[in-house]
Amino acid sequence: MGSKRPCCESYDAARYIAGARHKLAVKAEAFLSRCDKVRSTGDGRWVACCPSHQDKNPSMTVRELEDGVVLIHCFAGCSVDQILNAVGLEFDALFPDKLKRDHTPSARRPFPAADVLLALVNELHVVAIIVGDIEEKRAVSPEDMARLRLAKQRIETGATCAQGLHLRVVRNGRS
Repeated sequence: MGSKRPCCESYDAARYIAGARHKLAVKAEAFLSRCDKVRSTGDGRWVACCPSHQDKNPSMTVRELEDGVVLIHCFAGCSVDQILNAVGLEFDALFPDKLKRDHTPSARRPFPAADVLLALVNELHVVAIIVGDIEEKRAVSPEDMARLRLAKQRIETGATCAQGLHLRVVRNGRS
């Protein structure tokens, strides 16, 4: 990383950290540039003097998560609000900027395969009962025929959910 700095020396942490092997997000850099005696302890992890109280040795840890969220903990007991007030930052400085959205609806997540299969089995039972009646030459009521059409529709929908495809059933030249 660069030359060692005496722990009592105050310095521009952003310039010191810029030479580190890992890349900082703007949010962590904005916070750490306001702290003294910053030292990297690993990828995305630092110790520093807490700006909220008189600190001779680093007593605060800072960690940047993969999603850009910055975590702060003072072992002397200072709250995050106290620490942020001491460096002139707002609470939202610890969180990444919200992604710009184009306001299009998000894609619907598919149902779990086990749930789809269970629903399909239930609908196949309905089909099997009505087909059994037809095989035995029993009359099929209009209500049963309506339920058979509903079972067909649900089976097609289940297949669509399970495969992520749009099924088109062609019947008599029509879809």
